[in-house]
Amino acid sequence: MRENAKALRKRHSIVAVILLVITSGLLSSPIVAATVSHLYQAAVPVADQSASLRQSAIQEALKAVLVKVSGNAAIANVPSVHSQLNQAPALLQQYAYISPAQSAIDNQGLQLQAQFDPAGVNALLKQANQPLWPLERPRIGVWIALVDAGHRLILTNDNSLENPLSATSSLVKSNADKRGIPIFLPSQPIVEEQQITFANIYTLDTQTVMPVSTGLGSDGILMGRLIESEGHHWQANWAFTFANDHQEWQSSADNMNTLFADAFSHLTDMLTQRFAVLPDNTDNNSIVLKIDNVNNADDYARVIAYLNQQALISAVNVSNVNEETMTVQVTARGGEKALQQAFALGRVLSAEESDGDQSMRYRFIP
Repeated sequence: MRENAKALRKRHSIVAVILLVITSGLLSSPIVAATVSHLYQAAVPVADQSASLRQSAIQEALKAVLVKVSGNAAIANVPSVHSQLNQAPALLQQYAYISPAQSAIDNQGLQLQAQFDPAGVNALLKQANQPLWPLERPRIGVWIALVDAGHRLILTNDNSLENPLSATSSLVKSNADKRGIPIFLPSQPIVEEQQITFANIYTLDTQTVMPVSTGLGSDGILMGRLIESEGHHWQANWAFTFANDHQEWQSSADNMNTLFADAFSHLTDMLTQRFAVLPDNTDNNSIVLKIDNVNNADDYARVIAYLNQQALISAVNVSNVNEETMTVQVTARGGEKALQQAFALGRVLSAEESDGDQSMRYRFIP
């Protein structure tokens, strides 16, 4: 009986702390923190730091951000979006100049780096009736075999002066960031520990590489075989595997930057067809979530923060907290299916069987 009383007091204490947080309003304002790093930030080249060039650079940076958030490379050409690009200064949160020594690729020259208001960017796309690609996105493992001037190399994430592929891996990361795709590049120790050979990647052996990449936290894999021919021309064979989808294609370019840009453009098109959601400007959906395994105030705070991070969700209201379960009413675009897709990628909420009512039931994963 003493243990039961102690457990009961503990539950009451948890609920009391959570209710205190609710009533104090400490978590009433949305928390915006993209899973994709720097989703609402972009850097663009500038000739100098003059005010005249700064205004046009800020607008170009906004275009780059809109590409990442929507998944559409041509988003700035959509008339309903193009007419709103003059909002760039109002959406700007901060900017800074980056010298060549500070940039990921030294030959990029001087750049202006701009950070924009996430809510404002999302609202711009919503008003233009353009799709939003939710913040939670699949993490893609990138496995590339290079044949360069007779050398046979696996591209890794080991950035050092001794690694001749450091600049190449930076190109991969830069192009993935431009399209808002979180990626994983293996390190040399991982390649050796997991016994991934050059032949595995060169032959696009997805059956061998996919389980290893999944075990390292990837949702899908991009494999590439890149061969340099005479005149520094590159030929590439690509294979992309995600869930039950598998696609292969070929490309060629005179430089590796163009090659990677084309590859990630192709990748983005495939992913946004599955995950991007067209905003519903006329009727926001009210959805009830029941979330189990919320054991303390810290869990509560993490769940609320996570829900507020979702681009599809415009409002979060807690209606009940009962021992380990919290009931939340959210206003969301795209409906239940869109939320299910976003939650499935996030690894924060795990779907559970519904009670038979109109709610969606999930379990919080600490």
